[in-house]
Amino acid sequence: MSSITFFGECMIELRHSGEHSFSQSYAGDIYNAAVYLKRCFPEIKTGISTCIGNDKYSQLMLNAFVAEGLNT
Repeated sequence: MSSITFFGECMIELRHSGEHSFSQSYAGDIYNAAVYLKRCFPEIKTGISTCIGNDKYSQLMLNAFVAEGLNT
């Protein structure tokens, strides 16, 4: 089976969604490339190698990686 690992950072993206609120998503070259590769070719083992913190937002980011089927 083919596999690929992307190295780099993933960014937390905040979008203004109301007068006093923001919606959160993830972005960045390696994240977008890894997600789209996995979606287009689910048989390829796709992973991300990055550094994250030990906080709520980092855990949510890690959960997003797993939800997209990415190895970490």
